[in-house]
Amino acid sequence: YIFENFCDLGLQIPLTATGIVRSHIKQAAQETGRYDDIVRAVQQLFPQSPEQYNYIMEYLFRGGYTHGCVWYIDVPETDVIGADYTSSYPAVMLHNECYQRSPFKSAELETDGKFITDERLNTMCCWMIVQFHNIRRTTYHSIESKHKIADSRNAFYDNGRLTKADFIEVALTEMDYEVYTMFYEWDSLIIKDAQTATKGKLPEYVLKPLRHFYEIKSRLKAAGQDGTIEYVNAKAICNSMYGCCVTRLKFEEWKYDPDSKQWKPKQNKKTYDELRKKQILSPYWGIEITAAARYNILKTIWEIDGNDTDFPADQADEPQVLYSDTDSLYAKDSPRTREIIRKYNEEIYQLNAIYPPEFYDLGAFDWIGKTEDGESVKYK
Repeated sequence: YIFENFCDLGLQIPLTATGIVRSHIKQAAQETGRYDDIVRAVQQLFPQSPEQYNYIMEYLFRGGYTHGCVWYIDVPETDVIGADYTSSYPAVMLHNECYQRSPFKSAELETDGKFITDERLNTMCCWMIVQFHNIRRTTYHSIESKHKIADSRNAFYDNGRLTKADFIEVALTEMDYEVYTMFYEWDSLIIKDAQTATKGKLPEYVLKPLRHFYEIKSRLKAAGQDGTIEYVNAKAICNSMYGCCVTRLKFEEWKYDPDSKQWKPKQNKKTYDELRKKQILSPYWGIEITAAARYNILKTIWEIDGNDTDFPADQADEPQVLYSDTDSLYAKDSPRTREIIRKYNEEIYQLNAIYPPEFYDLGAFDWIGKTEDGESVKYK
């Protein structure tokens, strides 16, 4: 594969899986006949300074939500059910229309002193630096990571996740802010800075290779060939499509010094402008993909443990969700939890109706276990 696709064409051999996948994205961009225009357009989507780029990658970018509910720590439980999303990141890449399509520009978002009331939160891509006063969690789930809080006073944490604080300053997308409204309450907020951009789907040159390899992966799995190298490769490429979008610019390199037998940092000779000139993926897309996937899992947790309007709670005093790991959750087995996930899946199946049959369960929950409806397990 490497010889036919790189060596034989006189191209540089990629050193990582994301490098191979990036070549597919680049090829799809070149096939549009507008490659130079794409490069120029994406360059404008980047933050305009290296300082702002480093800030958004440190504070605005968040990984998946991986955390145990403090109520159940070190407590064995029976009658627990597990479920995970089918290709969580590819799903939000194909389903969602929450991605930056124009350069971010400074904006003043309206608030009433406690909540953000600006309609642009619903119609545009937004990211903002927000200060919250007297913030505290409203469920047994603590969702904000300590290392994503730029400043704080008298903050308390549940295994690295914020439970309450007199004051915090954080960077949030509009999706992150909506999650905050589910899992926290506060006395007041101030928007220190805000940026808005038009939003839409990811570019076709990103989605085309993703659809291609996802279809191959799904077709092989349906044929019972998920143990083949073809399946493994197709699945790896699908997963690496997201990895490409969150790969950071290299401001420094590490070189091995044979004399001291140590790795030493070496400053990249290319400037920030030179580094971003060749990019065809905006860093905001990776931030937004991750935020959308995180929103899905956290919204489901909130439906189960924070929102009792649609279904009567089985045990109102006890949280039902024990643990979440980026694209999966474990919860107490109950008709209510199963119904919430069933309703979620129905919406996903409708979204997937526009795709080939292989896409029918893209982004849907799949019960963990040997049976079709999952099975209760003992969990600790």
